[in-house]
Amino acid sequence: MDVIDERALVYAALLVVCSMLAVFTGPFVAAITFVWVLASIEVAYWAGGCWVRRSRRQSIGELRV
Repeated sequence: MDVIDERALVYAALLVVCSMLAVFTGPFVAAITFVWVLASIEVAYWAGGCWVRRSRRQSIGELRV
């Protein structure tokens, strides 16, 4: 399973949770929650990708020295 598949599963689970939330709080609150958590997930994926690339560059630099 690659990152795209994992993201799709996470987003599907988030959609189910926010749909259940909409029953109790209303669709507007559920939509805002969905967008907020979605943005947080995207930032986490982006930050994780940057961190992995930086650590790979540092480990390659250490091998050259």
